[in-house]
Amino acid sequence: MARDGCAQVPEGPGHVKDRMQVETTATLRGMECVDLTEVVSGDGAGREQAGLRIARSLERCGAVVVQDPRVRAELNDAYCDMMQRYFAQSAECKMRDARPELNFQLGVTPEYTERARDNSEYIAALSAEDRPVAATRGLDPKWRFFWRPGASDNVVPAAFEAEWRNTMDEWGFKLQDTMMLVSSLLAVGLGAEQDTFERMLQGGPHLLAPTGSDLFEIGQKMAKLGKDEALASPLPLAGFHYDLNFLTAHGKSTHGGLYIWTREGKRVPVSVPPGGVLLQAGIQLEILTAGRIQRGYHEVIALPEVVQRVVRECAENRACGWRVSSTVFGHIRSDQVLEPIEVCAQEEAASRYPPVQAAVQVLRELESIQLAPSDPVS
Repeated sequence: MARDGCAQVPEGPGHVKDRMQVETTATLRGMECVDLTEVVSGDGAGREQAGLRIARSLERCGAVVVQDPRVRAELNDAYCDMMQRYFAQSAECKMRDARPELNFQLGVTPEYTERARDNSEYIAALSAEDRPVAATRGLDPKWRFFWRPGASDNVVPAAFEAEWRNTMDEWGFKLQDTMMLVSSLLAVGLGAEQDTFERMLQGGPHLLAPTGSDLFEIGQKMAKLGKDEALASPLPLAGFHYDLNFLTAHGKSTHGGLYIWTREGKRVPVSVPPGGVLLQAGIQLEILTAGRIQRGYHEVIALPEVVQRVVRECAENRACGWRVSSTVFGHIRSDQVLEPIEVCAQEEAASRYPPVQAAVQVLRELESIQLAPSDPVS
């Protein structure tokens, strides 16, 4: 039993090994799956080809999947297992870990706090079959926890003191290392010096940022309301949005539900293979490449078949009903000026991206999604 009455939710049958895997695997036109084994082992000959494939995939789809031998499936499982137990605590207990005075950029962010910024103009241009599940800007019914790998000022939940820091740092650094390697390969693929992005990323406010959504509670609420038919339709967990950072690295989530939009505006489901990492472009990468690589739009939904199975199978182990994401946000260093890099400065769209300090750009984005108060003077 932890201090202050916050007890860990015990593990139960099916907690990790039998975790439901119902993600739809999609073959995306133009999306690459790049094996980085030879690159990690020090084979320089494969760097250029890997970089070209990564750049091509990000240009076409805003995303790329890589297999990095350092990212082991069992580490992802251990991290997701711990996060499921954390999110399964009471709301009162979790709120002790909230830091609203820091714009929720450390510790927990409660559900119904984040709101995707207004992307209605982009959505209006999509075909009917490619529009997001929720086209309006509702508050997201998900919790989130922000952790800066290796930082001393992180929030450590009381019930998890024995395991939290090691688990979060180990997994966070694994995804961060993959993100940094992909960034150097991307620079090569774009024709820039290989350390172009790495130099900007060194010392950046990178965040391990798992989200938690209680699929069991969602299913129970529907049943109590007599709306079982509503389970026939997907339910939004994270509204249609793009990420405010440079690259977002996703390990495998517990219950799937991630959809992304290609450059052509096609909506497609994505599944991360065990031990794989999905990387998606954020707005900072779009700025630095003058739109050659565009921000990656995405949404997360509760798949009806997952919700139904969670209600049936997780009654005795509520933790297993939480959808947990495995996500690192890679950020450009706050004092860095964001503007098109030299090899992209002559792109036709370069004038649309005037110089802006990364710290200012991030604050503006946080204001737009209601995680920071708006400055009435600006």
